[in-house]
Amino acid sequence: MCFAWLLASPNNRELGRSFRVWDSYAAGRSDVGILQQGVEQLETSMATDTATGMWTWRVTLGDRPVARSGRMYHRERECRYSLRTFLAAVPGAQLVEGVRQVEGRGRPDRSSVGSL
Repeated sequence: MCFAWLLASPNNRELGRSFRVWDSYAAGRSDVGILQQGVEQLETSMATDTATGMWTWRVTLGDRPVARSGRMYHRERECRYSLRTFLAAVPGAQLVEGVRQVEGRGRPDRSSVGSL
């Protein structure tokens, strides 16, 4: 099983997600703490996909990518807004206990237990 985190808004919309996945829940959870503690040192970048023209963003801490957009954006301003919203939410983000299992194409497994 692999673990990743995502940052959600109060209305449960995804603001961003982990850049990588971990072999353990504890390692993924620890990465969130590192992200929050290093919020002042975060660097950001945006890029377009040459095939589609869609925009994405990513966040690095030092030379290590730590977060990325959860989707692609049609317009640069939408991507920039999404990135600003993510960065504003990171310092006050609250961690929840438990995990949400996802199978296949990102659909939650109906038998999973735990918190979002």
